[in-house]
Amino acid sequence: KLLGSDPEEGLPNPVSDMGIRSENFGENRFEEKKLTPYWRFMWEALHDKILIMLLVMATLELIFNMAFADNAEEREHGWIEPVAIYLTVFLIINVQSMLDYKRERLFETLSKKLALSNVRYVIRGGKSLEVTDDEVTVGDIMQFNSHMAATISCDGVLITGDSVKTDESALTGEPEPIKKSNKNPFMIS
Repeated sequence: KLLGSDPEEGLPNPVSDMGIRSENFGENRFEEKKLTPYWRFMWEALHDKILIMLLVMATLELIFNMAFADNAEEREHGWIEPVAIYLTVFLIINVQSMLDYKRERLFETLSKKLALSNVRYVIRGGKSLEVTDDEVTVGDIMQFNSHMAATISCDGVLITGDSVKTDESALTGEPEPIKKSNKNPFMIS
């Protein structure tokens, strides 16, 4: 009742104070992770020990070929192998960075598709509605069973239910599901 929710009717539909609820209690979503820029992947790839060793060896070879070569012909062509190593390292760094960059973007796209397909059933205005995890708000009455919406995407209080058990192992370390009832109604997601 304090949250403006009725056990049979749920919240009104539409929820007129959704903005206030979000402001006071927060939203039912994780903060979006900022995607890593391409240059950052290149910087991380440059920290590979073998690539660093190749760059050092190419630089030393370039210095020795230019400074201590026995004749003019060796000096004239002494830059070719070090430059080939530099180009190879540059190519390796770009391939690795591009793969990581695309992988991160693909994971983000798949995560957004999954979020849209994860639906929950809440009671609003006396009717059962299908909503995404992001649309669940404080005061919603959520319906679930072992076949339909068996996972709960938010914390809650069990109003009614038979043989309800929750897996709280991530929170408590308890390997067995915990039975919920009127005596132990708090459900932690």
